[in-house]
Amino acid sequence: MPRVLLVDDEPALLFTLSQLIKSHGLEPVLAHSAKEALTKLDGVDGVVTDYSMPDMDGIELVHAVHERDESLPVVVLTAHGSERIAALTSTSPSRSTSTSCRWSSTARWKPARCGWRTGG
Repeated sequence: MPRVLLVDDEPALLFTLSQLIKSHGLEPVLAHSAKEALTKLDGVDGVVTDYSMPDMDGIELVHAVHERDESLPVVVLTAHGSERIAALTSTSPSRSTSTSCRWSSTARWKPARCGWRTGG
């Protein structure tokens, strides 16, 4: 079962995201901060993170994750969206920041669209 690391400093949102992930047949791995998330990267198939968090924001987390594994997909959620924030998430010229990820009929992320590893 694919594992998704969920990162948010708001417990209610983290709970809601974990329930959504579970309802699609994925295993949530929870982190209450970006620093905690960096300790839980082993064995995850993707990361969903909030943008606005204390200590390290979602953009800094994207860059830290991609320093370890550039192929690991990271989705940044924010109520403060802008093209400037989207552009900051790009770690290389070949990575698209405008990719729209959708659920497939088998409750997995569409790998062709998002680079999500479904693990067989």
